[in-house]
Amino acid sequence: AGIHHAWILHRLEEVKDSVDAAVAGYNFNDGAQALYRFIWNEFCDWYLEMIKDELNREDPEERKVAEACLHTVLREILILLHPFTPFVTQEIWSHLPGIAQENLAKEPFPEARAYCRNPEVVEAMQLLQETIVAVRTIRAELNIAPSLHLDVLVKTRDSKAKEILDTYVGMIQTLARVGQVTTGPDVTGPKASASAVVQGNQCFVPLTGAVNFEDELARLDKELGKIDKDLGIVTKKLANEGFVAKAPKEVVDKERAKADELADKRTKLEDLQQRLKDAMEA
Repeated sequence: AGIHHAWILHRLEEVKDSVDAAVAGYNFNDGAQALYRFIWNEFCDWYLEMIKDELNREDPEERKVAEACLHTVLREILILLHPFTPFVTQEIWSHLPGIAQENLAKEPFPEARAYCRNPEVVEAMQLLQETIVAVRTIRAELNIAPSLHLDVLVKTRDSKAKEILDTYVGMIQTLARVGQVTTGPDVTGPKASASAVVQGNQCFVPLTGAVNFEDELARLDKELGKIDKDLGIVTKKLANEGFVAKAPKEVVDKERAKADELADKRTKLEDLQQRLKDAMEA
């Protein structure tokens, strides 16, 4: 089975522990939050995306493994979630194949599976996820079309990182929409490239042919101009002693938070602007 199956089953065991402890301690909000984060941020955001190709492949063995794991996780998610959202979960349960008990409320709490606990897969999955997010972030920052398959080069920190990236290169290519992935301790990116550090590994995305540097710099200039205008308005308001003294504290705090957010965004855009200028000169 792939790392993504092992990872989601391991995380499911941890979520069972969290929900069991929360319900036993009458901390129902904690249980609901644990389920929400798991279902939305891990099961939906990552796992479902990772198994799409396997569910559509002609290889019956891969498809069978993916379907079995998906069925197990979805079945136990519905049982865990039922006390919090009974009507929705019962409706989904009624459409789930292979269910003997029609009334979800009568299902016992899912049994623990010690053999599914595998903390090592969490670290490996984090490397894959952060690498994919790094490429997605570079693509988003530079307005690179989703249809354009980028190349990625990764200077790996050690042989373990290289093995993980090489073994699951197909997952990176699919989820980050990239073409060739090159890994190794001696990998270097071209000067005209964007980069990011992921767990001590240096990721490079060559930009030549992927970015119109002049258009992108013009867009950044326009965006920085708007930020400067908005930041000027907020800064002037906060410099007004009458406003700070008379306005409700929550209003003043909101304006200060807005000023900090604008200043942070400005710094990030200036860094991006400089990287593009450096790439143009390469």
